[in-house]
Amino acid sequence: MKQKPKDATKLKTTSPGTVNRELAVISHLCNKAVEWGWIDRRPAIIKRCREEQSRITYLTSEQIKRLIECAKQDQNPQIYPFMVIGLGTSMRRMEILEIRRENVNLKQRTIYIPNAKGEHVSSLLPGNWQNF
Repeated sequence: MKQKPKDATKLKTTSPGTVNRELAVISHLCNKAVEWGWIDRRPAIIKRCREEQSRITYLTSEQIKRLIECAKQDQNPQIYPFMVIGLGTSMRRMEILEIRRENVNLKQRTIYIPNAKGEHVSSLLPGNWQNF
C-alpha cells in the first residue's frame, strides 16, 4: 500500500518529457521484439506527449563579467577555471568535470572530449587559459 505524503503540496505531476522518455523505451522494446522475431508486428502505435519548448537564456556581457569576478573571489580555487572553460567552450558540466590532463593539448589549445553528447569532440581552450 502506497503512503500519501504528509504535505499535499509536495505532490507533483510527471512532466511530458519524462513520460516521453519512458514511452521511447517501450517503443524501442517493441521494435526490437519485431526485429528479433519475438512478435510479428508492433502491438500499438505509441504517441508521444507534446512538450513545451524551453527557453534558452543567454547571459549578458555584464552578467558574464560579474560571474567571472565572483568565481575569482570564490574560496574554491577550481571554480574560476571551471567557469572560464564553461563560458569559453560551451562544454557541459560533466564534460568539464571529466577533463583529464591527457585530454588537453596546450600547444594546439584543444581539449579532447571523449564522452561528449553525440560524438567525440575537441574544443578550443579559451584565450585566457594561461591565467589558471
